[in-house]
This record gives sequence, structure tokens and C-alpha cells, in this order.
Amino acid sequence: MSDDPSAREGALGKVTAPDAVILERVLPAAIERVWTYLTDPRYLSAWLAGGTIDLRAGGRVELDFAHFKCPGRESVQGTMSGVITELDPPHLLTYSWRESTTTGPGGPESLVSFRLRAIDDRQTHLILSHRLIRPQELPGIAAGWHVHLAVLVDRFTEREPAHFMSRWATLEREYRELHEWIGSGKEQPPV
Repeated sequence: MSDDPSAREGALGKVTAPDAVILERVLPAAIERVWTYLTDPRYLSAWLAGGTIDLRAGGRVELDFAHFKCPGRESVQGTMSGVITELDPPHLLTYSWRESTTTGPGGPESLVSFRLRAIDDRQTHLILSHRLIRPQELPGIAAGWHVHLAVLVDRFTEREPAHFMSRWATLEREYRELHEWIGSGKEQPPV
């Protein structure tokens, strides 16, 4: 188990710059199982979104958030497309991230990276980083990743996920405060 308090379930991520957030978790699953949930569309839709992943450097990633089964997420629409820029199974997956919504194209490309390290045969340390985010969108994106990772833990532990948007709304306010703190030039307060 990690001694880092930011890796505990539910801990807020770290806003490391006005356009970047890092979330760490100790996941209750073997590294191979976590990798499957990150890369196999049959499992990806259980915690993030439906879609396809061409699992090779330069391969396309296409996600559709309408195909995500979680209470409180039914009305959320949108898609994401990207390209795999780094791949080292089962330790590293990085891809570009460009969202579009039902109202049109989303923002510029950002980068999402998943780094995995086996702790033992039942636990994996995950570092998720998302950078090059439009600063005004960072609180919502950070809250989204936070809730998606909570759903992933729920799937591994066979718990029913809590209402997605209720969780997201609470966390978005907390990440907005952190983001404003970082924007003020002060060091992020401890978690």
C-alpha cells in the first residue's frame, strides 16, 4: 500500500499547473486486470465510456460517453477522439484527448496518461495525469476523472457506483477552489 495520502481512495488530485491535474490511486486489482479495464472496450465502458482502442503506438482512441453505465450519468453526451502517443503494456498508456459534444467540437487537444505499478498480486498503484487542459475547464475535468476512478474502484470491489453527477458537482467545487489557489501563485494546500 502506498504511504502517499494522495493515493488513498477519494483523495483529491493535485492541480500541478493551471492546465494540469494528477490523480493517484491504489486500485484493488492486479496490474493485468487494471490494464484490461483501461484498454479493453468491454471493460472500459464499465467505468469511463464505450468505444474503441487500437492498442498500438499511433493507434486511434474513440470514446462515446453515451455508452457508460453509471447512475446519474444518463443525460451526459459527448465523444472523445485521440491517438496513442506512448504505450508500454501493462505500465503506461498515453493518448491525446479531444472532446466534442452534442453542441459541436470541444477544445484543443490535451494529453491523458495512465502509469501503473504493481504493488502486489492484488493491488496496483495508478497515476493518472491530464495536461494541456483549457484552464477554465480544469475543475470539471479533474472532478470527472475523480468520479470515474471512484467508479473503477466500485467495479473492482463489486459495489454499485454512487450517483455520478451528484459526486461530480461536489468535487467540481473543491477542484475549482484548488485551481483558484494555484492561480493565486500560492502552493497547493495539503490534502
